[in-house]
Amino acid sequence: MIRWCTIKAIQTFYKGYHFRSRLEARWAVFFDNLKIKWEYEKEGYQFDDGTRYLPDFWLPEQNCFIEIKPVRATVDEEEKATNLAREKKCNIFILSGNIPSVDELDDWAGLDFIGWSSNESCVGYDYYYKFCECRKCGRIGIEYDGRSERIDCECDTGHKTYNYFSFKLIDAYIKARSARFEFGESG
Repeated sequence: MIRWCTIKAIQTFYKGYHFRSRLEARWAVFFDNLKIKWEYEKEGYQFDDGTRYLPDFWLPEQNCFIEIKPVRATVDEEEKATNLAREKKCNIFILSGNIPSVDELDDWAGLDFIGWSSNESCVGYDYYYKFCECRKCGRIGIEYDGRSERIDCECDTGHKTYNYFSFKLIDAYIKARSARFEFGESG
């Protein structure tokens, strides 16, 4: 006899929040290690058609939402993110799968980007965005292919610079992947 069951994510307590999954809590650890300010489930939204959407993280300094998914987002999930980007005129990044290990960073596809383009007044969709660090000022950004020269800071060199593999980022990935929450541990 075959028994069917559903696998449910384990809610996890970290920094005063009940995260819906350990994966979400581990991304919060990642943000904390990079000193990125975040708000968890800041606000829910309802669209004109009655559809509701509650993005996982708001990063105020990066002016974007982050959505965490254990597997690739469905078309419906992408559509909700697209609608929110259009309504709020902001960027949304969808992180699919586990936090990458150091060995996976070169090949890691990164984040799916659903972005608002104010000069075109439309929403665009793109792949392969990565967290990166400005080599001069240390600001953390989320840019296409980890190209740190695109980070919104005053340090633009005018040259293609890839810095998604900095010591600061590697340390944050390691700490987030190794965060333990069992038996009352706090990450």
